[in-house]
Amino acid sequence: MKQGLLFLCVMLLLFSCTESRQESSKSVVPPAPLPLVVLQPIHSFDTSTLLFLKASIESAYPVRVKIAQTQPFPQHTYYKPRNRYRADRIIAWLKASCPDSVRTVVGVTTKDVSSTRNEQYDYGIMGLGYRPGRACVVSSHRPARTASNRRHLQERILKLVLHEMGHNFGLPHCADEQCIMVDAEGKMKLDREKGLCASCRKAVRI
Repeated sequence: MKQGLLFLCVMLLLFSCTESRQESSKSVVPPAPLPLVVLQPIHSFDTSTLLFLKASIESAYPVRVKIAQTQPFPQHTYYKPRNRYRADRIIAWLKASCPDSVRTVVGVTTKDVSSTRNEQYDYGIMGLGYRPGRACVVSSHRPARTASNRRHLQERILKLVLHEMGHNFGLPHCADEQCIMVDAEGKMKLDREKGLCASCRKAVRI
């Protein structure tokens, strides 16, 4: 009789532990994958800078970054009178080739790019991104002119990339001169920028 009760108690204990483990495993929900950002080098771009951008973007925004294979500029993006490329056309091309699984595609290039500003059709710029959007483009051509070394240039390019991605994520220009979302206003402000200010960090919609 005692042996029978002991056996019954052991079986109940084992069943209880098994049921508890099953309930525990059912309650664990795997985290959703981070939004995907594609870093698209256009024409040519330094590999070490691409790797630096990938790691830095993933530290700045809750995203995962994939580096795509280098692509040539589409012919229709070239603006022959000034020997540079139209940023709006580049963005349209990047967006058209962006699959639904990609949150944002960031085009990076060493070539000079331009856009229409006020009444000037071909205004040279460092980058362009629409708010909100799924594509943006950054050029290292202008920040490279006064960069003191490669690391300095990489940091400038990163700030440009985070700025244009910020527009894609819904951020407007910011009045804080140390925020990466400050409006350049045709000036070189990159070296004084520190990162996203608290207000912009809260307003990001990825």
